[in-house]
Amino acid sequence: MPCDFITVTVRTADDWMAGTDGTLHLRLHSGGRVTPPLLLAGPWEHLARGRTARYCLPAPDGFGVPDAVTLEIADGEDWLFDRVEVAGRGWEPRGISGAPRGQWLSRTGAPTAANRHRIIHRGSATFPLHRAGEKPAPLPYHVLKNRGGVRTYGKTLASPGYRPAPGPAGGRTVRLYTQGGAHRDVPLWGRLIEIGGGAAHPSTLVEGDESAGAWPALTGVSDIAAFVPVPDRRHADGAGEYWLLHYDGRQDAVYRKLTVPDADDRAATVVAVDRPVAEWPSLAGIGWIDEVLAVPDRERVDGTSHYWVFHCGKDGPRCRKITIADGSPHVNDVEAGDYPMADWPCLAGVDRIDLVLPVHDRQHVGGGTNEYWVFHRAADGMRYRKIAIEDGTAHINTLLQADRPLADWPSLKGIE
Repeated sequence: MPCDFITVTVRTADDWMAGTDGTLHLRLHSGGRVTPPLLLAGPWEHLARGRTARYCLPAPDGFGVPDAVTLEIADGEDWLFDRVEVAGRGWEPRGISGAPRGQWLSRTGAPTAANRHRIIHRGSATFPLHRAGEKPAPLPYHVLKNRGGVRTYGKTLASPGYRPAPGPAGGRTVRLYTQGGAHRDVPLWGRLIEIGGGAAHPSTLVEGDESAGAWPALTGVSDIAAFVPVPDRRHADGAGEYWLLHYDGRQDAVYRKLTVPDADDRAATVVAVDRPVAEWPSLAGIGWIDEVLAVPDRERVDGTSHYWVFHCGKDGPRCRKITIADGSPHVNDVEAGDYPMADWPCLAGVDRIDLVLPVHDRQHVGGGTNEYWVFHRAADGMRYRKIAIEDGTAHINTLLQADRPLADWPSLKGIE
């Protein structure tokens, strides 16, 4: 219909559970002024999956070109938006986008099977508008447990590390667990890949995606934080033991202990059922756990192993160093308290680590250099970089290869 003021176009993502029957409002901002709320009303189909709806918004007298938009949800199902665009007389259309993975507006901010691997806004969120072709302003990085603001939820990749024996082609095989991505209707998938040696380190898919949540050791697991090897039980008697840190249905951090056969990790069994991560003194006050990385030259030194824990809380991405002693009960403690992840030169520009994978044939080489691939999420999707960490007290770290697209890895096709 004709509109004398501002046309608002709202597009719901074409994705699983994207639509909503909830009550949503939209407000426009311009130079400090704010419009009255526009009810995104009408039949259910207006905000159904893949649908585009248009509305007319009478702006107050003298209201200028909009520079921001606020979305609010009062009730009903969560909503996954793809794009919101505003247009008016005398100025170029501008908008916001939920790409590349979509953003959810949720009344409670609680995770669901549909939204857990996306950005979730609880209650309301305000976005700067940008013209077509302009780069949108970056989203703030916070991880706030069921409180207002923006948080990223869940991570895409997790792995317990390499199998001890060479793979079918002489490389090293590694199990990767993927959460979300191309299989959003199933919370947890596992695939087996092989990484060759040499300068190119070619990767191939050995076993395609399987629903890992059906494997006995992973029953009830859908949001993995990290695998931590039990330091004195690695590949003992044809199997290794791991602590699996994950988030339960209430999004509390818990851990269980697994025994994983070297020959077939799908046959892993639970040794000890879920317990609160808060039982670990070394993890007291921890934010959302992103990754745990063994300090390369400090594994089982005088009966103690050292690890860096990357996590994120109200102060943003942080790192701490912890110790775990051999022998039951594997006494653990904080060796170095939290400090900004930005203190790592090799991680400049990284907001959140998904996975750190050692380059299997580049450990303790050339006088004590250890190389790693770091997988992380950037504004335009998943990326990886290669870093080096030196042995020694300072553990000097450097960036060896800047961010590259995940498409470089044929074995990771389908992971977003």
